Amino acid sequence: MTVTRGREDVATPGPPPGTGARRHGPAATTTAIAAVVGLSVFVLILGGALRPSTATDPSPSGSSASAPAPGTTPAATSPVPLPGASGERTRIPVGVDGTQTLALTPDGSTLLVGVYPPASPSQSVQASTVVFLDAATGVSRGSVTTSRGILGLVVSPDGRRAYATASVDDVVDVIDVPSRTVVARVPTGDFPEGIAIAPDGSTVYVAHYGSGTVVALDTATNTVRASGPVGEDASDLALSPDGSTLVVGHDATVSVLDAATLTVRTSLTAGRDLISALTFTADGRYAFIGTRGPQTDSGEIAILYMAEMRFPRRFTTRALPLAFTAGPGVVYSAQRGTGGPGSILVTTYTGARPSPAPIGAEPSALALSPDGRLLYAVDGDEFVSVVRL
Repeated sequence: MTVTRGREDVATPGPPPGTGARRHGPAATTTAIAAVVGLSVFVLILGGALRPSTATDPSPSGSSASAPAPGTTPAATSPVPLPGASGERTRIPVGVDGTQTLALTPDGSTLLVGVYPPASPSQSVQASTVVFLDAATGVSRGSVTTSRGILGLVVSPDGRRAYATASVDDVVDVIDVPSRTVVARVPTGDFPEGIAIAPDGSTVYVAHYGSGTVVALDTATNTVRASGPVGEDASDLALSPDGSTLVVGHDATVSVLDAATLTVRTSLTAGRDLISALTFTADGRYAFIGTRGPQTDSGEIAILYMAEMRFPRRFTTRALPLAFTAGPGVVYSAQRGTGGPGSILVTTYTGARPSPAPIGAEPSALALSPDGRLLYAVDGDEFVSVVRL
């Protein structure tokens, strides 16, 4: 799964204003540091693994972390009927406002939802939360408080660890999934955002918007193994299915890296303004790249043919693509709502068709069930949409 980001204003240093629309936090935040208009969904190690953490642990800054503001709809305590017919949609309440990213355990049993809550009345940035939902019923199975500014989330192939980028605190949180606890906080660099995990689970790759670097995190030791420069405002990141190649979006450029060495093989201009989403097709032959389109509020999907490093196809879309996830022979794209709900595009090399089911207006992340029949979408508020394909 690839997940991908409007930069939120937080009371800490960050990227300069005017760097493009990205998904850098909840849209309701209005504190001033650096504003990037709109919305979109990567350095050396400064310390080792930190102490385990639970939902009541102090924040990394040393102050007590207040619980995120609850949503108006409580999390489900009894099963939520999932959609039965193709094109139908169900909304699962998460219980807290500010859904930002999500990941599904490989067996499809548990959905992890990263929540980056709106700023408090004093404009302070609150701790983020990962909520655990039963993917079959929508019932909440608990939560854990994480470091501040969660933007990216992945789960290990064995389903026992999750890794979350915390953009405000400049760390990656390592979460033990069975116990719902943070077992390490690893400093990785300035403003970590995009994240991917190797097929064997040995390495987590992180792109950093602030430092323009990509790092490789050793999951056995929770330390940074390697770091390499890629370009200013590195944010989105995707790893090929065989684990050999990274594609990284920074502004309107996509760079292709050797995953083993973090060296840049080539860089190509992919769009007009910014890259809003990235993923590989399931066979690894193509990378799909979401970017801004030729008209106001429109988007574009550029298809990169990896064997020749060229763009043989481009599609204009109704709205900016904010997230991708790939299934066999198809890529699903979440489109931002323009004055209404968001939508899903079912995209192949030859074209795209809309799914009839609406989703939230700010769909910043997608996940596909292992059988390819259910699509989960973060709605950007306090819900996750579930669409029957």
